[in-house]
Amino acid sequence: MSERSQSIGVKLDNHFVLGKRIFKAPMSYQDSLIDEARLIIILKGHSTLFCAGETIELQAGDILLMRADNFINQWHKDNQDSIVEFIGFRLTSQLLNQLYPKGILGVEKGEHTSIEDSAIDQCSAVKLSSDQLKCSMLLANYIQSIEAYMAEVEIFNNNLIRLKVIELIELVLALDKTRKVKALLERLFSANQPQLQKVVQAHLFTPVKSSELAFLCHMSEATFNRKFKQIYGTSANKYLMNKRLERAHHLVMNSSRSLTEIALECGFIEQSYFSRVFKQKFAQTPSTLRKDNERKLQIDE
Repeated sequence: MSERSQSIGVKLDNHFVLGKRIFKAPMSYQDSLIDEARLIIILKGHSTLFCAGETIELQAGDILLMRADNFINQWHKDNQDSIVEFIGFRLTSQLLNQLYPKGILGVEKGEHTSIEDSAIDQCSAVKLSSDQLKCSMLLANYIQSIEAYMAEVEIFNNNLIRLKVIELIELVLALDKTRKVKALLERLFSANQPQLQKVVQAHLFTPVKSSELAFLCHMSEATFNRKFKQIYGTSANKYLMNKRLERAHHLVMNSSRSLTEIALECGFIEQSYFSRVFKQKFAQTPSTLRKDNERKLQIDE
């Protein structure tokens, strides 16, 4: 284990099933879950999770269920602390079939919870927020017990591991008033083929790059670029840049948001880069354009 990252893993039948990770932010990585899903309890830190059809903000106290799909996770450095800490559970179809031979909570395989199929089928992850969970002493006690068992790995045998996985699933299901967790659990391993247009529109104003959009679409970069040009008539990089700059121009002219806020809202992380590409397109920096616009408004008054 490096100074930057530490991990503790627990095996069930010689396969890693749960673990704890500790590392320093900022850190960004791509996560390709093939034939497995994840259930994560975030203890410290906050991140932005990019899924095929949405962006999810995560913070300490949240629980996240991720289906078999592709994800990009960007962990951010806080002002106070840069430490990220979470406990993750690796859910395979083999494990869940052992724990729930008749399906989750006895629902037969093939039957789905009465939530709109189209909505949940396109969903890659479901979050239970810390606000929903903060009153649950049961969850706090569960986390304490898991950490205690992981500190005594030699007595954390297969039967105990199975019981703790079931306990967490049942606890999360009981705490989830929307029933989205249950609906997604029933679809964890069903094929998810995101449509290119939906992925692009979902991340039009996020800092996701075209190569990362290809990853979220389960495509090679070459295939993604070819299909993108067939649909939009231009390259992904040009299209994204134009859309983001056009939105930024509108906000500079018509809002009181700071230029830093506008840059972030339009998918630009670095202010200097935002100013440079903005000037290349509009022949003025954002600050100059705003000052000129304010001057014109004063004259008109």
